[in-house]
Amino acid sequence: RKANSFWADPVELWKVLRQYRVQLNFFRPHNEGSHNLRSFEVPAVGGILLTPASVEQEQFFAVGEEIFFYTDDESLVEQARWLMRQDAQWIQAVRKRAREKSVCRDYSYKRRTTDLVTALNNL
Repeated sequence: RKANSFWADPVELWKVLRQYRVQLNFFRPHNEGSHNLRSFEVPAVGGILLTPASVEQEQFFAVGEEIFFYTDDESLVEQARWLMRQDAQWIQAVRKRAREKSVCRDYSYKRRTTDLVTALNNL
């Protein structure tokens, strides 16, 4: 295990997330309408995230360009099937945009943790 890492081999997580066309995200009750860690980690590695619709996630990523939303079981299946039909070049462009946004806006755990500590200190 690397120091300061949850995973024994952090690169392995990245490889697995990139291996599949779509990564699904499900919110727990306390995340509904918000976001979770997966909201950031999948786009950061250039993965394609299919996630519950939320206004908060729209503040971070462009829907239909960098991430994709579903609102119920039917739309989840519909969106997943649609993404699976897209050509490889289009998929690569989505992956690139998602990764670039994550890097340019520094959606890293380190930066977001710093933001949290700053917010707590300001209370």
